[in-house]
Amino acid sequence: LGEIDSLAKLRLAYYLLGWGILVLATLHARSIREGLECLAGLEPDRNRRETFRALSQLLLGFLVQALLPRRDGRGRALALEYAILGPAMREALRANDLDRFYVAMQAGSLPKPAATMNQNLFLLWSKRRIDLDTALTASPDRAELLKLIELTRTAT
Repeated sequence: LGEIDSLAKLRLAYYLLGWGILVLATLHARSIREGLECLAGLEPDRNRRETFRALSQLLLGFLVQALLPRRDGRGRALALEYAILGPAMREALRANDLDRFYVAMQAGSLPKPAATMNQNLFLLWSKRRIDLDTALTASPDRAELLKLIELTRTAT
């Protein structure tokens, strides 16, 4: 479908997914939460709850990617946020509760069906692949990333 940037494309995706057809589409978003809000924003406000209910039933997963400059100056590092929707995430979407959805992403399980962008940025920073300024610029929630970093500094 390309980018879902209109209500017509969103409804076409619903229709195809309802028939069991795999739909690959793009959005311009820095996080899964932002992407979900973008999709819900295509519908009139009165349909927001229905939008999240439909997404909870039809989506298999999300992937957000960012190519960030490496600390050593040699190319780019791939930062990812991903979620393969499990029961807790689907229920949070159905309830229109993006905070609970994010908590379910953070918790994950084995095999890990989700990772937040901040978890991935922290990993890239701790392995010295990207510098702190790059991580903070790419973060959808700088305060959360700084808290992760501070926890490791106080633990060592």
